[in-house]
Amino acid sequence: MASNAPGDKYHHVDPTTDNGNDNMIDIRFSHVQLYVDKLCPVAEYKELESSLNEFHDGMYASSTTSEEEETTAAAVEEEEKEKQQENSLSSMENDIDKGRSIWKALLRSGAREEDGGDDDDDAATTAFVPHGRDVVKQLLAGFGFRITGCHPAPSDVAAATDISENDGGGIRGRAASSSSTNSVLVTSSDPNGIQMLVTSIANADSKVDLSGEHYYHFDAANIEKFYDAHSQRQGIAVLAFEVGPGHLAEIFHRYSHLHPALLPTEYQHGVKVYEHERTSVLEVFAYYDGEHHRSDGSAKADTGTRLRFVEPSSMEKCGGGGRGCNLPG
Repeated sequence: MASNAPGDKYHHVDPTTDNGNDNMIDIRFSHVQLYVDKLCPVAEYKELESSLNEFHDGMYASSTTSEEEETTAAAVEEEEKEKQQENSLSSMENDIDKGRSIWKALLRSGAREEDGGDDDDDAATTAFVPHGRDVVKQLLAGFGFRITGCHPAPSDVAAATDISENDGGGIRGRAASSSSTNSVLVTSSDPNGIQMLVTSIANADSKVDLSGEHYYHFDAANIEKFYDAHSQRQGIAVLAFEVGPGHLAEIFHRYSHLHPALLPTEYQHGVKVYEHERTSVLEVFAYYDGEHHRSDGSAKADTGTRLRFVEPSSMEKCGGGGRGCNLPG
């Protein structure tokens, strides 16, 4: 997960229902998880990232403006100011034309490499369709985010590196023989910034055993429940938090005694411990169904949204100042 600045403390909240301060919880925000209809292969997203990087380099590598030129407008007469505005509009139009030309060239190059075709301008002028857009591609192109992790790990990446132990800036993920879902972790360039986990059910043709998911938080059944609760529409499904070592048991204790109806079946007997990754996870439903807020046994949970609590086993993993998502998998 993305950590706060070095030296920052967790935010302290008191989960008790009385005025006591004996059971303070160390907690901070970690990530959000989106459930979507479909994900493209990781390689396709990485190809788009490469094209976007080339586009940026082509647009701005040789584009420089001196401070003297930038401050000239403040010293000129009104007539000169109007002329400067006209030149500015013209420059903006030139930038758009330049960007369009660079992007078309990148698309043509990609099309030629893929099918050995000719320099076909049609390949670079596909009409924009506003609906049905890929959420991950929108984050990559619109916000400059990049994919820094995935589940399960692509077979070619898994063969090339031990990505289960890779905590560097490259793509991270855990190799898996089968998974009921596909996920990518999309993050901002800020080491302490946004982390979005985007998940979809695995392709029905991928011959994956949907009943053998090792990680509860990547189980296809969760996606199906979410879609049933949201009229079969994709959206944000989980708000995730990281807690300090030893605090997850207290959160489970509070929910099991005060809000047992909000505990999903797989967590009713306790937190899930992933020993190999030295991390524990607890998920709870965020709301009651309807207006019933009491946990008197007759309460029913709204299964549409979950809260996730992730507890690394050590302070080194928890608040070391480097980026990373401590969610197992």
